[in-house]
Amino acid sequence: MGTHEYEDDPRNENVWISVNGELLRRPDAKISVLDAGFLLGDGVWEAFRLHQGVLVFLDDHLERLWHGAEVIDLEMPLSREQLVGRIEEVIEANEMYDGVHIRLIVTRGLKPTPYQAPWVISSLPTRDIMPEHKSCLVYTTDAADDNHCGDHCGRRTVQKEITRRREIGYGNTT
Repeated sequence: MGTHEYEDDPRNENVWISVNGELLRRPDAKISVLDAGFLLGDGVWEAFRLHQGVLVFLDDHLERLWHGAEVIDLEMPLSREQLVGRIEEVIEANEMYDGVHIRLIVTRGLKPTPYQAPWVISSLPTRDIMPEHKSCLVYTTDAADDNHCGDHCGRRTVQKEITRRREIGYGNTT
């Protein structure tokens, strides 16, 4: 199974999702139809994985998220450290450790009316952290095997990143 293939996992039916810092069960996690992300696609997102208690390539993903926000002139509502803390809260609430895909979305926020001007906003930016149990079935930690899990993270590279994160402790949820 490749990165973009889907296999249903019943554990995802009731996971905790963070919407603007509030933990909600998946069926209860909702975003307004007046959210700029829904109305206009006005926001940024990143997706990354949790392997063996480590948020793999977290620095790269956060750098892209912040860069994307800068390009569209979207002020990030949290610092990187605060955002990592929220991600870790969601992981802990779901008791997740491995084989997890996390999607992080930040939109410009609520609009008072369906209007395109990006400066017409009536709330702080919307933040959504959605984790799912989603194994990349070709992934192992066997350093002798160079098959890929996703578009850029061969097994050796993933194992090096896991080791590095454990050494520095940042983005390490164990």
